Amino acid sequence: MKFQEELENRLLGSKFRLLNDKLYKNKKVSENEMKEYFKYYEYQIKKWPCNPLDLIIKKITEKNKDFFIADLGCGSGKIRKNFKNVFSFDSFPVDSEITKADISKVPLEDKKVDVVVCCLSLMMDYISKVLLEVSRILKIDGIFYLAEVKSRISSVNFLCKQLESFGFKVLSCDTSNSHFVLIELKKVEDFSKKKIPKILLKPCSYKKR
Repeated sequence: MKFQEELENRLLGSKFRLLNDKLYKNKKVSENEMKEYFKYYEYQIKKWPCNPLDLIIKKITEKNKDFFIADLGCGSGKIRKNFKNVFSFDSFPVDSEITKADISKVPLEDKKVDVVVCCLSLMMDYISKVLLEVSRILKIDGIFYLAEVKSRISSVNFLCKQLESFGFKVLSCDTSNSHFVLIELKKVEDFSKKKIPKILLKPCSYKKR
């Protein structure tokens, strides 16, 4: 039985890596493939020492459970299940409570929310357009939580400096986890620069284990 489970786990991991590679190389995927991806994703995250989304939920709860929250690239919509004022967006919504949208262009008015969450959802190389959108929909003094796979970030310190060029101030940067980095930022000013800074993340790759 253990041998069979090990084979099944390896198969799940292999399928996840293939779909993950397609997504980060901007290749087209079907809705069925995305449903499979979400299933494999949940399986992979369970093997991590800690789920970054759980940390984010804890942080928001400690501040104010009545915050208006935008969850960009929400996946299964876990944030929505923990708070009442949540706008959930994903390119491939898994249910009717999630709005289908490109997270670089979401249907929300300016300065609508108190919190924006991007948890392992920046599935592109250049993330500047998403950061502009985060700045647009977030209130002044609003909080932005960014969690990203550690291997995608060449320099955490440099990334933090780049994020601050979009009008954010880094409040904390947690690099203690072996798999991801969690950055908490506050919006201190609207983005007003004519030239948009380019922020590049490495493609995400999950190694065989």
